[in-house]
Order: sequence, then structure tokens, then C-alpha cells
Amino acid sequence: MKKKMWIREGDLLILRPWGFQEGKADILFRYSRTQSQYLARKNLLPSSVNIFQTAEPASPS
Repeated sequence: MKKKMWIREGDLLILRPWGFQEGKADILFRYSRTQSQYLARKNLLPSSVNIFQTAEPASPS
């Protein structure tokens, strides 16, 4: 049974890609902007997740 949920810009999603159809996924959980900021402040998100949309430092060549 599928559950519909509203997703807003700024929400943090946990996805599980479909194994049989590329480009589609199930949404396992949705964190609101406030919840995702709380998780970031507590350092509970991996460093690869950039919810504050800050520019990545340029890598030296």
C-alpha cells in the first residue's frame, strides 16, 4: 500500500532506489527543513550532505 506525502523544497529525503527500474525510488522518510537543520547542527548527517547550500571549496589542481 502506498502512502502519499507532500514534499517541499528544502526537505531532506531518504530514498531506496528501485532495482528493476533505473531513475525511480521509494521515499523511506522525509525530514522537514527544521528537522534537517537540527540534524546538521548535531553532526548527525554525513559530510556529503550539504543542506545549507554553501559553496564547496575548490580542490587544488
